[in-house]
Amino acid sequence: MVIRITLLLIPVAIANFMLAIAFQQLMMKELAGFLSQLGSFVLLCAFSAVLLAVLGAGIHSLVLSVCRYLSHAPRMERKLMFYKNKYGQLSRLFLFKQERVKYLSRQQRKRLSIKMDKTS
Repeated sequence: MVIRITLLLIPVAIANFMLAIAFQQLMMKELAGFLSQLGSFVLLCAFSAVLLAVLGAGIHSLVLSVCRYLSHAPRMERKLMFYKNKYGQLSRLFLFKQERVKYLSRQQRKRLSIKMDKTS
């Protein structure tokens, strides 16, 4: 709808500019000045309508996104994903610590066996 209005206002503005040029050549300067101002105003209105439509659509999209983000079901899904990721992170950390303990105990056994070989 907004695009239709804009597409109608732009030719009206161009027609006003053409009439202003014609009246200026016919030595009707006051009418030509008025028509050029009217054409400028109509063109400004057309571009303002498009700008306001885009701005309104952006704000509407933003409000819908915020409402969707704050609704109950997605919040619970995000919380569940957080706990699943936290559990996975803790399991990996446990495995790394377990491997570290195994490695350190093997190294200590090696040192002790080397020490025992040297003393015997």
